Amino acid sequence: MTPSPTNTRTLTPSRSPTVTPTWTQTRTATVTRTPSLTPTVTHTRTVTRTPTVTATPTNTVPPEPVITFFGVTRSDDQLVIPSGVLPDGTEVFERPSGKGFSIVVEARPGGANTPVGMTTFRWDPARPDILPDLAIVASRSLGNGSPAVCDETPPALGGVPAWNGLLDLPGSQELADIINDLSCRFKDGSGQPRGRNANEACILFPDGQYRFAGVGTTVQFCGFVDEPIALQPGAETRFTVRVRDEAGRWSAPRSLIVRIR
Repeated sequence: MTPSPTNTRTLTPSRSPTVTPTWTQTRTATVTRTPSLTPTVTHTRTVTRTPTVTATPTNTVPPEPVITFFGVTRSDDQLVIPSGVLPDGTEVFERPSGKGFSIVVEARPGGANTPVGMTTFRWDPARPDILPDLAIVASRSLGNGSPAVCDETPPALGGVPAWNGLLDLPGSQELADIINDLSCRFKDGSGQPRGRNANEACILFPDGQYRFAGVGTTVQFCGFVDEPIALQPGAETRFTVRVRDEAGRWSAPRSLIVRIR
């Protein structure tokens, strides 16, 4: 019976708790420190500041048409280079004679993208609101300054009266008459009182091609200055123009000066 005490040594297995040092595995909690890296990712919120760029789309373009070019060409259809520019931005063109050159106007649609009108003669002797799509006036009488409207065919050849008031439209019957008297002389390639498309542009460039001069131009108006509407010698004549789109909106006015030496 004495051997039974040896069975009490089985108590030594109670040391198995020494296996509990596996607590060192709780250091895997250090892995949880990796979330501390994620806050640095939140710095990408600075990218959300890009919505400030959305403020730029407020650049609204006015709906009315825009005059893209207003200039002069020689009798051979090549451009005349301005001899100077006034403080208000008005370009000055010099010519040796008061005739034998063309005045050219180009335009494009505005922010409303409405096509520019093409008509250069639309007149009613009792309706000053009836106007062509090209409204142009001169500060000095052209030719003999005849008050007859659009007297540009034989045998009744006449000039155009001067207009020195504002080009506010619509205006008086006198203004409507003067506008039609000059604008009717701006014709398309077939001689009709209309504007021109690109395929019948009136400006000849050094490469031998006819085309528009202004950026974005969709319509061109070309008026030849001949004897009946010759400019006065030794004087400056200011031309002021506006164009209208098919919705009835008028462009801002634009001017140039032709100086006859």
